[in-house]
Amino acid sequence: MEFDKLKKLFQAPLLDELYNSRCEDFETELMKAKKAGEEYIEDIGNRFDAILKTIDQKHYDFVSKEQEEIYKQLLSYAEIFGKEYYKLGIVDGFVLKHELAENKVKENNIAFNHKFFDNYDTDYSEFLERYKVNVLYKNKEYKNSIDEEQRLLNEYPKLRDLLENDDIKKLNKDEIKALIKVVRLEDKQRCIEIKHSFKLGIKEGIE
Repeated sequence: MEFDKLKKLFQAPLLDELYNSRCEDFETELMKAKKAGEEYIEDIGNRFDAILKTIDQKHYDFVSKEQEEIYKQLLSYAEIFGKEYYKLGIVDGFVLKHELAENKVKENNIAFNHKFFDNYDTDYSEFLERYKVNVLYKNKEYKNSIDEEQRLLNEYPKLRDLLENDDIKKLNKDEIKALIKVVRLEDKQRCIEIKHSFKLGIKEGIE
């Protein structure tokens, strides 16, 4: 989504109206978690009080008044940013939905319309395996990593025995180097799987 469109969306009066219509509920939710904020404010107050005790009496009233003004400005500043972050969250939601729609077309034109919560008896590992077969194995980076791992395991059979059967044998220098490569390749595959799992979760949440 182009920057100009995002900027226009962010500045849309509708977002301000939406925030104003929901701000009471929004503030209610914030109040539930206000204890930490109160402790933070109290800590600032205690630190200010400690500073005030070191102030000469003739400057005390001035400094005390400035302290109150600082409190007001802090609270006002926080309120402004609360509204802006709320609007930013909505914009981010639009962007994510837009990008997911684009990825659905770009990703080798593969449609994966299964949803985990459509089948409550499905184990997540089974769901992910189905996703791998339908999508991930067609992802070039993921497939290249799998192919390279299999090549190394075929070239060094001791590694396959070690990783698949827990058959521990003494490895030579080349086998140890190959083992390190295999571990790194598997780490890369897990990272790709985690990234796609995250995207799947977002996709399922907003559709």
